[in-house]
Amino acid sequence: MKNRKLRRLPQARFFTSTKIHMAGLVPAMMILVSSTPRTQSRYSGISRAVKTITLLAVMATLLFDVLGTKSSVGGPMTELLIGFLTMWSVGIYEAWSEKRGPLGWALSVFVAFIGGFIGISLFGMVLERIMTLVHFEGVLATSNHPLRYIAMVGMPIFTVLGAWLPLKLINRLR
Repeated sequence: MKNRKLRRLPQARFFTSTKIHMAGLVPAMMILVSSTPRTQSRYSGISRAVKTITLLAVMATLLFDVLGTKSSVGGPMTELLIGFLTMWSVGIYEAWSEKRGPLGWALSVFVAFIGGFIGISLFGMVLERIMTLVHFEGVLATSNHPLRYIAMVGMPIFTVLGAWLPLKLINRLR
């Protein structure tokens, strides 16, 4: 019993200093990011870096929602910028981790952008369908309806999934 060591979760310095925990979302996402084993084969699940990119995209979106502008142009443009940066970082990470050449880097980023836009579009269609099923009336961006918060968290997650899945599909076909 003396030699038994307790497993500790890795500490993330960035998140321990912030006070925004958004009803337990950050601790839950930290457990998701830290639960990945260190050794992975080439095609085993979502890598730790992609989980970190997802966490940072969700945090950026929620931070923008708390501190950002609610104007008719600035708000959606900033959310789109967060989506662009998310897709770009997934493409760059995949090209770097697979040691691609210049053409491979360009192709990885292009496929990540196309897949990210498809992921955003699919999530938008699902969200529209849900809004009609619950008979939501009004503007989602200015309401405090739970669908707004689902959309704020779901959009970066579907962006990363949309950017990551085609890259993994292309890797399998090679």
